[in-house]
Amino acid sequence: MSSRVPAFTGPLLPGGWQHDVARDLSVVLQPRSNDEYAPVPYSLRDLRAVHRTREESARAGSKVGATQRDYASSRLGTAAALRAIDDEWGGGFYRIPSEATTDQDAANEALGGDQLIIDV
Repeated sequence: MSSRVPAFTGPLLPGGWQHDVARDLSVVLQPRSNDEYAPVPYSLRDLRAVHRTREESARAGSKVGATQRDYASSRLGTAAALRAIDDEWGGGFYRIPSEATTDQDAANEALGGDQLIIDV
């Protein structure tokens, strides 16, 4: 897997390159905001996680017969994104097995549950 980050130039503002970078990514890597605050700009580690997730989405999506967009919006894509984030930020945050990126049962086991999550 390449550690090279694509060279991005442009504003770190909503609708700028940051919005384009996040297209077709798992929601956990998409910048989010509300009408009061602009999204936090990607860090270099975030951009590396985005790049790794794109590579994994193309590879694993092809393996499971899904488009990159469909893969990214699935639990498989979420597993890939969380693994990339975990790797880029030093590990130990998420316990997602590698099988969860290509096996639906493993993804369901790793990410499923009956808990309600409210992010405020």
